[in-house]
Amino acid sequence: MSTYNEKIREYIEENTVVLATNDWGYKVHACKLLDKATGKMAYAFYVQSPEGELSDREVVKRSKIIGKKAFDWLFDYDGDFCRDDITKVKSNFMQKEKDLKVMQSSSRVHFDMVYKDLCEYVEDNQIGDIISIKDNYCNIAATEFKNVIERIECDYKPLEVKKKLKELGLLRVNAGRAYDYNLTDEDGNQYKVISFMYMRSEEENAYVNG
Repeated sequence: MSTYNEKIREYIEENTVVLATNDWGYKVHACKLLDKATGKMAYAFYVQSPEGELSDREVVKRSKIIGKKAFDWLFDYDGDFCRDDITKVKSNFMQKEKDLKVMQSSSRVHFDMVYKDLCEYVEDNQIGDIISIKDNYCNIAATEFKNVIERIECDYKPLEVKKKLKELGLLRVNAGRAYDYNLTDEDGNQYKVISFMYMRSEEENAYVNG
């Protein structure tokens, strides 16, 4: 199972349809996936455990969805899916396909990985007021944000990252500001940062929760 941030998990749940739940309590979520760059449509699926954890995204091309083995990838996922489960998922998919919501995507890395890389970069490269973690928020000086995006070799532009963080409810901003937030340094001077919720690494989560 993947380690999605809670906000991202909620976003996925809100924008997908549950096709079926097997006897072990594992749900299969689905949505349409529109590639903005090519205009092509595909389908995205997630398996959710009884505890609420979501799997990584499984993408199936439109041309492959009607094939006999279109849903056999479920055999490789947690949940002990059997052939009857897969038949049910496929049948429900065919019935609900027209009602599936559309998520926009691209051929680029899924944004939850970009978010994770950003948090890990801040963890490992804290530099005074330029890059820091305070009150469970990652803070990157507004003048440094572009450089950080380049360093993590992100295939998103800085503005796209800000917009996506805001869309997912992860970005902290001051009233009347689109993307930045004011912090105060030791001398009482205010400076602008890009401030977003901090997702700890798996190792740190294990330590904190252990």
